[in-house]
Amino acid sequence: MKIYQILIILILSSNIIFSKDIKINEELIPIGFNDNHYFAYLKKGYEDGMGCFYWQSNIKNILNNKNVNSIKSSMENCLPNSDTNISKSFLKKQEILLKKYSINRPKDINIKKFPLIIQDKNIDAKLITLNKITDESITTIKKNIILKSTNKIKKIGSIHEVLFYGQPKYSNFKILGYIISHKNRDTAILIISYKIYGDMEINSFKLFGFVL
Repeated sequence: MKIYQILIILILSSNIIFSKDIKINEELIPIGFNDNHYFAYLKKGYEDGMGCFYWQSNIKNILNNKNVNSIKSSMENCLPNSDTNISKSFLKKQEILLKKYSINRPKDINIKKFPLIIQDKNIDAKLITLNKITDESITTIKKNIILKSTNKIKKIGSIHEVLFYGQPKYSNFKILGYIISHKNRDTAILIISYKIYGDMEINSFKLFGFVL
């Protein structure tokens, strides 16, 4: 096989691997809450620069919406459409992390759709556009995340939609639902899905904690 034929094959292969038609789905697996307003979850993420999937266990402080601790698997699988098994060593580290923060792990924890009805409250969630700023090639659209009940409106966070030369980079933000603590019924997590556009399309998510 001649050199130019090899180059053509490599170029075609590259276009297949990094086609924008390829869609990568990151995953969220909720684990549970503790009594101190911490939430634990497992994320199957995608490292765009490496072309690898990874697993990451996170502990999130619901009161300030910051991750206080996490562990991440090594980059072992470097194909865009491949799956990554969870190693035994990672599971052992995750178990230590969950015990450290006394995470309660109910078997039936899941994502539910809004409205959230609890204690005679009917709570819905909305994304409200606040402003739109264009600076040369980059346009940023800020949206607030609002919880709305009969007589109360509460902001719990904000997201930024980003366009690059008019094309979406971080876009298509949608409220997926909520996860509520089984024990402390005033504590919950709101989940927002969004898309990252680049060489391929990545479906990702953001978490925002709130207290009722």
